[in-house]
Formats: sequence, C-alpha cells, structure tokens
Amino acid sequence: MYVVTRRYQLAKESVKEVVDKTKEGFIPLVEKIPGFIDYYYVHSDGSVIVINVFETRAGAEQSVRLASEWIAKNIPHLYAGTPEIFSGDVILQHRAKERRVEAA
Repeated sequence: MYVVTRRYQLAKESVKEVVDKTKEGFIPLVEKIPGFIDYYYVHSDGSVIVINVFETRAGAEQSVRLASEWIAKNIPHLYAGTPEIFSGDVILQHRAKERRVEAA
C-alpha cells in the first residue's frame, strides 16, 4: 500500500463548503483511479489534512495531480497557498481486532 497526505491551509473558515464540494466533485473522480483504497479528510485549527491510500505509488501520484487540477478549477478561493505533501509506502499497519462499544 502507498499513502499520500496533503496538508492545506484554509483561506477562510469554509470547512462545510470544502467538504460539500469535495464530496460532490472530487471524490467521484479520485475513487476511479486504479488501486484506490481510502480517502480521509481531517480538519484541525484552520487547516486540513487529506489522506489517500492506494495499492500503488502510481495511483497516489495520480491523485496528487488530480487534486491540484481539481482545486485550481473548482475551489481555489477556499485554500491559501500550496499544500505540504508527504507520501510513502506503508510498512506497518495494525487494525483493531474488534470494535468496543462503551455503554452509555
């Protein structure tokens, strides 16, 4: 597996608008990239981190190009500057064996 993260600064507090437009426009495109596994969008203190998981490096790199083009065309006013990008092979993964549900 290969993961790529992109960290963006929001131009304004526009999380709902970014999320809505991303769900409607970007996710249908990125999930068509061969080897797509997961997409996460994490918001924290005026910035967002996007995490994409793919079977191959080629798919992850294609997602970075697609994101850059899509943002420039559709929502450039919602982000400030260029993203910080980090990518690499997954060398360790661990998932919970079962999900525990706490009593209310």
